[in-house]
Amino acid sequence: MTWDAAKSKFTRFKPFDDPLYRDLLELVFTHIREYFIVIDRDFIYEIGVLYLSIAAQAMIASLKNRFQEE
Repeated sequence: MTWDAAKSKFTRFKPFDDPLYRDLLELVFTHIREYFIVIDRDFIYEIGVLYLSIAAQAMIASLKNRFQEE
């Protein structure tokens, strides 16, 4: 299965609110399809960058909510 085929199957269920989660899934999906168990420095870096982006957005949303409450 290609990424486009997999993406079309899971996007109809709308599992993610944030497109970064879809990007993270795409990265893992394509890496597993191409290399299966090879985890190299570039893969860890790409996963880390996406994870930090997701975490930063969550923290910003939390701060925004906290400031709106005050």
